[in-house]
Amino acid sequence: MIKKFVTLLLAITLILPSYAISAFDDVPLDAPYAKSVERLVQYGIFSGNPDGTFEPHASLTRAQMAKISTIVFGLDSLAAANYGTSLYSDIDGSYWASGYVNVAAKNNLILGYPNGTYAPEKPLTFAETVTIILRLLGYTPDKLGDNWPWAYTAKAVELGLTEGLDYGENSPINRGDVALMLDRALLMDMDKEGSQPAKKLIELMGYTLTDELIVLGTSNVNKNLLYDEVSTTAGTFKKLNSSVDNYVTRKVKLVLNEDSKIVNVLPMEQVGKDIVIQTVVGVELAYTEGEKAGSMKFDNTSVIYYQGMKKTFQEVKSNMQIGMTMSVYYSENGAYDYAVIKDFEMQGPVTVRSSLTGTESSVGGISIQNSGIRVIKDGFESSLSDIKAFDIIYYNPVSNILYAYSDKVTGVYEKALPSKASVSSIQLSGKTYNLETQAAVKALGEYPGAYSINDYVTLLLGKDGEVADVIRAGTDIAADYGIILSSQERVSEDKDDNGNTYHYVTTMSMTGLEQEFKTDADYSNYRGRVVKYEFKDGFMIPKFISPAKISGTIDKTKGTIGNLWLTNETKLIDLMHIPQKHEPEPATAAAITLSDISATSITEGNVVHAEIDPKYGEIKFIVFSNITMNKYQYGIVTDIQGSSYTLNINGVSRNYSSSRTKYSVQAGQAVMANIQNNSLRELKTLYQIPNVSDVGSIDVQRIRVGKENYKLAPDVSVYMYKDFKYYLVNISDLSSYTLKNLKLYADKAPSAGGLIRVIVFNN
Repeated sequence: MIKKFVTLLLAITLILPSYAISAFDDVPLDAPYAKSVERLVQYGIFSGNPDGTFEPHASLTRAQMAKISTIVFGLDSLAAANYGTSLYSDIDGSYWASGYVNVAAKNNLILGYPNGTYAPEKPLTFAETVTIILRLLGYTPDKLGDNWPWAYTAKAVELGLTEGLDYGENSPINRGDVALMLDRALLMDMDKEGSQPAKKLIELMGYTLTDELIVLGTSNVNKNLLYDEVSTTAGTFKKLNSSVDNYVTRKVKLVLNEDSKIVNVLPMEQVGKDIVIQTVVGVELAYTEGEKAGSMKFDNTSVIYYQGMKKTFQEVKSNMQIGMTMSVYYSENGAYDYAVIKDFEMQGPVTVRSSLTGTESSVGGISIQNSGIRVIKDGFESSLSDIKAFDIIYYNPVSNILYAYSDKVTGVYEKALPSKASVSSIQLSGKTYNLETQAAVKALGEYPGAYSINDYVTLLLGKDGEVADVIRAGTDIAADYGIILSSQERVSEDKDDNGNTYHYVTTMSMTGLEQEFKTDADYSNYRGRVVKYEFKDGFMIPKFISPAKISGTIDKTKGTIGNLWLTNETKLIDLMHIPQKHEPEPATAAAITLSDISATSITEGNVVHAEIDPKYGEIKFIVFSNITMNKYQYGIVTDIQGSSYTLNINGVSRNYSSSRTKYSVQAGQAVMANIQNNSLRELKTLYQIPNVSDVGSIDVQRIRVGKENYKLAPDVSVYMYKDFKYYLVNISDLSSYTLKNLKLYADKAPSAGGLIRVIVFNN
């Protein structure tokens, strides 16, 4: 049984899918600890350095391990209360880790030395690491005996904790290998005879492990799913990373965070095979497996999953076509368990060279079934005539679905990686993109007519955000304009011009992409300005444009603003904050959708710039001025002392000083606060809904008062005022309170599209 568990544990650690880019600059993708580091960072156990490194070969101190062990044991919230005192003579109460050291010691995770010291900065040894991890798993001296450290290292070998590691007991252990051991331990069972209940170690941190289920699809294989959704036999989950992507059709248990999002996968041991369907006659299916031919018989009630749904063989056999692939799995006794039918591999990607009319029978050399075809473009239901020149398409002939993508990125071709002669990815204006097709390789590699370094190009991105094709810049308006967010001066570290000083700007293009460009001057005084990108000799020289404004009623059903039309390709940007010249922070902006705008109409004051196609009266892009009101944080003023304001925002109170401005607010008022760089820049009272007395019902989207419904902001803050203090309350728990003196506060009048941002009641 132990050997079986070790094999499974190694599978968990080693067969997860590779990421294209490591999370840290100094963690190689093929390092045995690479995936462990990524997962432990996701769990909040480890963190990297501000410069993008992890230092996997550096040692870990005993103080750092105290913090890590309290996090893993679910006790890190106690560290603050235990800070300021010390159990050991060589640690002052003000030492950064005193709280963690005290908590770890009180719970027998990491103990000091017999002389009353702890040695917080001493490098952690291999034997100490093994001991701490086994204590986390619930193993006690009563279980392992006093023969330290050999009894502990032997137990670690038995469990598979130290597989592949070669350390002496007293040798310092590096951060990468500690991460590897912890990652293995997290999904192990707690010791049933120890002090902890028999469950997975990871559950102590607030994560949960699902029951056994089958992964039916991700957005990689089912385009009806959103990019972060996973379809399973237990329902649809959101995922935080790609750890689940390689387990489609497999039985697994999922590790979920407190928001029920997938952070890791525990695969079950299974016997199965992938086959290619040839023919189906009655209940017998002929197939090929590699070069071998075979057949198998089903019952009409045999379970087969098809298009994400549980079916029987009788229900799906008419859908089985030659060339379809099917994963078949068997139970431990060799009997049929279940199967999952997978559609054909999608054809493509190919580049559309001219806009479609809707009558085509082939697109980019791919034959399509025009009758009944379903077109999905950029996640929207569309038609063939919506596909424009330079879109990238894929086609699934089984489901007769054509997928189109209009994602384009424009910038300076800075580097070919690993080299232009064997290019597999490139750096474009500070960001790296992988190449998906040979067409992209030939356009960017060492080929006749290929683009050169420092050329200004537009990348056409496919379904996975990789480069499917390359064209000359200037074909996509949204990619050729941007907002200057920040400007800085930096010394180059590139080998070709090492030591030279250059100016750089960070911009947000109208596609919502942040990019960095080398520029000819300092543009810090132009943060928040909309510019057109122009290039010369590898430098971006922003062209400042004259603002064009629009106004009118917003009709979300028709997709219009006034008499102007929005299309599926219209880009909307909300410019939320423009700093003053003396303020150090960058401008802030975000890509939004029409559904993010609560206002029913806009004025010219709401618009920074709108780019219009005069030929059709279509809006290419709009830059709004804080149309979503997301520049602000919302809460309660709890105290005012002169020019000092204490604000309770999301249940956290913090004091802000304002020597420049005295704000017209009073203690107890609900406010919107513009906080930038930890500094209060603006403070306004919220609009209070009058005559709130007869509350009918409330959910997470709206509240009914009398005969009126008021829309709630997605992040509405609910406060209970009791004993002269404000307590944050979950909106889903409101029904359990008696709501006295209820007050509703909106960012503006609801008739103008205002959202309820703050709710206050007495109890």
